[in-house]
Amino acid sequence: MEKVLVSACLLGRPVRYDGGAKPVGDEVVKRWRGEGRVVVFCPEVSGGLSVPRPAAEIVGGDGDDVLDGVARVLTEGGEDVSRHFVRGARLALEAARGAGVRVALLKESSPSCGSLRVHDGRFAGARVPGHGVTTALLRRAGVRVFGEDRITEAAAFLRALEGSGARRLRQSPGFGGFWRVVAVMAPVDRSAGRKSSVRLGLFRPLRPEPGQLGGGTVVLASASGFRARSGTSQSGDA
Repeated sequence: MEKVLVSACLLGRPVRYDGGAKPVGDEVVKRWRGEGRVVVFCPEVSGGLSVPRPAAEIVGGDGDDVLDGVARVLTEGGEDVSRHFVRGARLALEAARGAGVRVALLKESSPSCGSLRVHDGRFAGARVPGHGVTTALLRRAGVRVFGEDRITEAAAFLRALEGSGARRLRQSPGFGGFWRVVAVMAPVDRSAGRKSSVRLGLFRPLRPEPGQLGGGTVVLASASGFRARSGTSQSGDA
């Protein structure tokens, strides 16, 4: 099951700079939580900043520029807190990798989590296109990041990820070989164990010969025990 990295403030946790939260009540997010998909994270708190804390904005660029050392994250009073934002971004990436995350839902416009826009560094409420520091690092690692105003897009991307995974499994030689051989061998199992209440076919794929469906070892399990049959299954047996 695909996991989703989600900003803690979007789930109602009071971790924002002003001590508040920005909970989203979307049914999609509720379903993700119920399914156990959500990995909760706040990069700013994890990076060592307190709650509450002075508001901060990126000055001189966006999150990519901060990572590259050509922009800074400053408070309105001029304190450079870039190191906390970079550390939080690295910890967020570590958490994402640990959970196999490929999609994230993060707080839009945040200097850490903005995915389309961030504040312009003048502390006047204006926003400009760009990424937050955490978003920039996640994107570099191949994680798709969405803001809370794009939950529908995030859900569609998640479905696409899971759909492509299922297609790859169905198309893999081992997966296809398993079902072909079990289907061919099932009549053997029925005739040999008609009174058995439980039957299970296990297939270990081997390289098939030309004109054959597949090869391997089939272990037929029933209530009375196990037996094995090795070799290949001719296409005429189906």
